[in-house]
Amino acid sequence: METSVDGIEECLEELNENTSSKQHFNYSTTTVIDSNSLSGYDVLIVPGGEASDYLEDDNIDSSAIKQFVNEGKGYLGICAGAYAASNYIDGYFE
Repeated sequence: METSVDGIEECLEELNENTSSKQHFNYSTTTVIDSNSLSGYDVLIVPGGEASDYLEDDNIDSSAIKQFVNEGKGYLGICAGAYAASNYIDGYFE
């Protein structure tokens, strides 16, 4: 998971260095995902790793993530991040 986070940070830093001065990507990393940590952001990126780490982590509030996305914000799940998100879909799969 840490390698994936490092890779995402490198990409964002490169984008910040190579885009016009009108565009800049502000980001932070956290191990707590709730309505407070999501406040002020437009996209949540959840990296790869072990999906069970996301599904069983008490510091990750799935209802806050659902609310974030329902408000029109973005979610990018990479590998296990995508798998973990699919476990919280209601009405599409049993």
